[in-house]
Amino acid sequence: MFSSMSQSQESRGFKQLMPGDESGGLYILMLVSFFPLYYWCFTDESTEDEFEISFVCHRPDDLEILQEETEFSKKELQFLYRAFKNECPSGVVTEDVFKLIYSQFFPQGDSSIYAHYLFEAFDTNMNGCLSFKEFVAGLSLILRGSIYDRLNWAFNFYDLDKDGFITREEMMKIMESIYNLMGKYVYPSIHNDTPREHVENFFQKMDRNRDGVITIEEFMESCQKMSDGFLMEVCVDSVESAINAERGGAARVELCCNLLEGGLTPSTGLLQVVKENVQIPVYAMIRPRGGDFLYSDWEAEVMKRDIEQMKIHRADGLVLGALTEDGRVDTELCMELLAASRPLPVTFHRAFDMVHDPAVALEALISLGFERILTSGCDSSALEGLPVLKRLVEQAKGRIVIMPGGGITDRNLQRILEASGSQEFHCSARSSKDSTMKFRNSNVSMGGSLSVPEYAVKVADVTKVRTLNAIAKNIL
Repeated sequence: MFSSMSQSQESRGFKQLMPGDESGGLYILMLVSFFPLYYWCFTDESTEDEFEISFVCHRPDDLEILQEETEFSKKELQFLYRAFKNECPSGVVTEDVFKLIYSQFFPQGDSSIYAHYLFEAFDTNMNGCLSFKEFVAGLSLILRGSIYDRLNWAFNFYDLDKDGFITREEMMKIMESIYNLMGKYVYPSIHNDTPREHVENFFQKMDRNRDGVITIEEFMESCQKMSDGFLMEVCVDSVESAINAERGGAARVELCCNLLEGGLTPSTGLLQVVKENVQIPVYAMIRPRGGDFLYSDWEAEVMKRDIEQMKIHRADGLVLGALTEDGRVDTELCMELLAASRPLPVTFHRAFDMVHDPAVALEALISLGFERILTSGCDSSALEGLPVLKRLVEQAKGRIVIMPGGGITDRNLQRILEASGSQEFHCSARSSKDSTMKFRNSNVSMGGSLSVPEYAVKVADVTKVRTLNAIAKNIL
C-alpha cells in the first residue's frame, strides 16, 4: 500500500504546505495530520467484491452499531476494516506501528514525535493500543463531524497536557514536530526561528484577551472567523435559543434576558446552564435596566457586581455601554467597567446608536480598548444605517470591529455585508413558538402593554440561523 506513493507524489503533495499568513500553523497541521490516514484508508485499489470482511483475532464491534455511532456506511466500514486488518493483523495498532505508518509517508523527515501526539489523540482509553472502534470513531469525527466536533478535536490535540488551555510551549512542540516531519520538502527553506514565528502569529490571532493561553472558546471563534470570512453572532435569552444558534452555525452568542427591552443582564443560572450546553463563546450582556444609557452611581455599582458574577461563571466576553447626558461616551464609567472586565474582551453595545457624534465616539471606544461596536449605524435598522456603517468601517481601519445589528434578516443581509464591508454581523433569527400549556387563562397577562403573547415563546430558529450563515458564506 505505502510503496504505491512515489517520491514525485510526495514532493507535489508537500512542497506548498507552508503558507506565510498568520493562520499558517493551523492549516499546516490540518493538511499534514490526516493525509496518511486518508491515503491509507481510501486509496486502496480494491474492487467492490473485495469489500467482504474477514475477521482475524479481534473482531470489530457489530457493524450496525458502528454504523449508528459513526457517519460511515456499512460498506465504508467494511472497507476501512479491511485496510486496518491488512496493516494490523492483530486487530489493534500499537504506537510503534502507528509511527511506522507515518514514517513511510515522510521518509525525508522525522515523523515520530508528531505521530506520538496523533496516536495519543486517537487512543481515547489511553491503553497504548488503538482499536478499530477508536480508529473509526476518530476518523468519522475528523472527516464527517460537524465543524464544532472537528474544532473541538483539534483543540484537544493541541492541548497536550489536557488542562483546557493551549500554551505557547505546547504549540511550539506541535510546530517543531511538523517541521521535523516535513524534512527537506518544506518550501521555501526555513530558518531556526520559523516555528516560533508561526506560534507567535497563531497566538496573535487566537489569544483574544492576551492572557497568554488559548481557550476552547477563543480557538473556535477564531477558527470559524478565519475559515468562513464572516462571523455571525446571535442574541439569545434562553438555553434553547443558545443551542439552536450553535446548531445553526453561529460563531458566538450574546446572552441576555428581556429582549423586548433590547436585552438586559442575564441571570447567573442562565449563563451556567448555557455554558454547560454550548461550546461556542458566550458574551453576557451587562445592562441593569431598560431605557437610556445614563447610569446613576447605584446602577454603575450593580454593573460592576454583575461583571464580577459573569466572570465567576465563565462568560467568554461581555457586552456593555454607558453615555453621558449630552450623548457622548461616558469614558470614566466605561474605563472602570473595562478594568473590572479584564481579561475578558468587551463589546460596546447599541448605546452607540444614541451618541451625538459617531465618528468621535468611535475614536473614544478605540482609545478605551473595546474589541467591537454593535451598531445599526445610528438608525432604526442596519439597512437604514448603511451609509454610517460604511463610514465607520472605513474610519476604524481594522482597529476595532464594526458589527452591524438591528433588523438583519435573510432579505437584507447580503446588501448590508456587501455595502458596509463588515466581517461580523449580529441577529436574533427568532420565530414564535406556541406554548405547550393545555390550560390557559386568557383573562390574565403577566406583562405590561408591550408584553409578548402569554402563550407564545420566541426562540432562535435553527433554519433561520443556517440560512443567514449560508448567505454570508455565499457572499464570501
